[in-house]
Amino acid sequence: MDTSPAENNFRDYIDENELSLSDQIITLLWKDHPEYEQIFDEKGRRKCAQDIRYHLKYLADAVDAEAPALFLRYLEWVKTLFASLHIPQDSFLESLKVIKKVVGEQSSTALKYLDEGLKAYPHLPDRHDSFITPENPLSGVAENYIQALLNRDREGAMKIIMQEMETGRDIREMYEHVFQVSQREIGRLWQCGSVSVAQEHYCTGATQLIMSRLYPYVFNHEKNGLTFIGTSVGDELHELGIRMVSDFFELDGWDTIFLGANTPTKDILRTIIDEQAKVIGVSVTIAYHLHKAREIIEAISGTPELKGVKILVGGYPFNEDRELWRRIGAHGYGADAREAVRTARRLTGI
Repeated sequence: MDTSPAENNFRDYIDENELSLSDQIITLLWKDHPEYEQIFDEKGRRKCAQDIRYHLKYLADAVDAEAPALFLRYLEWVKTLFASLHIPQDSFLESLKVIKKVVGEQSSTALKYLDEGLKAYPHLPDRHDSFITPENPLSGVAENYIQALLNRDREGAMKIIMQEMETGRDIREMYEHVFQVSQREIGRLWQCGSVSVAQEHYCTGATQLIMSRLYPYVFNHEKNGLTFIGTSVGDELHELGIRMVSDFFELDGWDTIFLGANTPTKDILRTIIDEQAKVIGVSVTIAYHLHKAREIIEAISGTPELKGVKILVGGYPFNEDRELWRRIGAHGYGADAREAVRTARRLTGI
């Protein structure tokens, strides 16, 4: 297949044409399947078009990142979600086939990923086991904590945590074995249709509040003289992970500045310069935001005043492809908060 001009700019092509492409794909789908007219009303058709745009975005960033595993994992996520919603799996496969027809000629890599996805999809699981496992030393605490949150008993959840802390529990264990695990489990329950978006948001907000009440345990350590900045890309709402990472750096003696999400790149650069930070951590939880992380990394690397700054990345896409951090231009990667701190220590020589 000849390489088209869009081959090396497939994500830009999708970004610029996603609305027209989704309309084209929906039109072809409805033409191939006249029965959809009876199944979907206008609102349902618009929702299908929105889903198509998500499929295109995930495909585009997988191509951009040279990471087929990210697209396969997305297909697995969709399969689980559709199973919970009782949506026929054949309908998603038909969508992929039409996407292949419409955009396949724009990128041989995208075509390859789509072919691999179509071949693998029937064998992908449509359900996942709980993240609370017997190997978790605080599995009982995590289960009780989640149940309190799902009952909207925020104070009860706080009491569970404080009782553990009063026994002398290391706060890092609470973060790893309760907070992190509970967030993943609640996300799984949402994907399975067992909890609503509102419940998921409540649980996340409650955990953020409870973590803030634990800060006396965090901000009481001897300083090492180095500064760490933590941020998440674009408009991502899931910034709890990078907040946890920032707290682990604080526990290790670093001065930390947590910027969260929606911080303009120019302000990130200004903060690094003003605070003389040695390490910045960039978190990505949604694969189709990878290009935003790349933009931040390129901006830092292209600023002479920041020549010695080390860039760490982390989050879901990097855990799925353990070499992705190299291709995106970072200096290191942390699969979790502890590893992020160890990597930063190695990079800075402390």
